[in-house]
Amino acid sequence: IVFFSHLKSFKEYFHRLVQPDEGVAVLIFREPSAMSINVLPVIQTELNRYGLSTVLILGTIGNALVVLMFSKHRRRSCNMYLSWASVFNNIYLIFALPPALYSLTYGDLNARSLVYCKLRFYLTHTLGQVARCFIILACFDRFLLTTISIRVRRLTQPSSARVLMIATFLFWHVSAIHIPLLTEI
Repeated sequence: IVFFSHLKSFKEYFHRLVQPDEGVAVLIFREPSAMSINVLPVIQTELNRYGLSTVLILGTIGNALVVLMFSKHRRRSCNMYLSWASVFNNIYLIFALPPALYSLTYGDLNARSLVYCKLRFYLTHTLGQVARCFIILACFDRFLLTTISIRVRRLTQPSSARVLMIATFLFWHVSAIHIPLLTEI
């Protein structure tokens, strides 16, 4: 049931109406244009605040546990890929989410400093891409391990994994060099 009227306060936008025959609670919205203008940004901000905080805490703990779990078996290339992907994901979370949470309350830091703006966009892009590529390399490593050819299986050695990780790291940092050069406030 929707009723429309002009209301003065925020509390008047929402009312609970319980129908005694059905026992169903119905939320009544009054003046939907004012509701969407005033309430939706508040809802979005609160979801961002608590959602990003949850992702930051659980993501940091989860990535730390992955690093601890794979640190026992460093000799396997797949474990190297996954543990380093977790390290880069952790750095990404720590570098990207606290400024986003800060900007919810105190304003955007990117608008205040051009150097910070360029550095933040560059690092969040490259760290995210490096972590994703390490996960793809781990999957590809497991695929190569199942082949019949001994030459192909040699590519799954930890020395090959180190070379591929360094090449991936350098590739994404060089390919994203346009971000700090062309980003403007």
